Amino acid sequence: MEIKLVISYPDGKTEQKELKGEEAEKFIGFRLGESFDGKSVGLSDSLIITGGSDKDGFPMKKGVYGSRREKLLLSGGIGYHPKDEGVRRKKRVRGDTITEEIVQINTKVAPKKKAAPKKRAAKLKEAELEEAPKVEEMPPVEEVEEPQTVEESPENEEEASV
Repeated sequence: MEIKLVISYPDGKTEQKELKGEEAEKFIGFRLGESFDGKSVGLSDSLIITGGSDKDGFPMKKGVYGSRREKLLLSGGIGYHPKDEGVRRKKRVRGDTITEEIVQINTKVAPKKKAAPKKRAAKLKEAELEEAPKVEEMPPVEEVEEPQTVEESPENEEEASV
């Protein structure tokens, strides 16, 4: 088995690697959108699978589950780019799972995770405070008596019944 791995970097550059035998078989069963460790192909970053094509050139499309080829009515996007707006056409695409029939896998370098926010103690050191400001205790809440209701006068009742 032989696979061409295309790696896209954030700066726009790309790199291709030929994988044969066991190196290529590691990718069987992966799906579009999944990530894997780049150490398996000699990179320090992790990679995300963004696409690929099979031995006959049919593109992999996310949302077509499994590894089968399927004929879909497409109006644009992966697999078909119409010249005019509103044109739709049936096109054959490959499922989103990598099998032995896939010969090219497109990947991109995963964005690095941002550092977690600094802890409160570190923030206090930056602000040169020795300890957090103390909050004074609130006075206890007084119990409130139930409100008294005003009785309606008989004049209001007569007006309401009319």
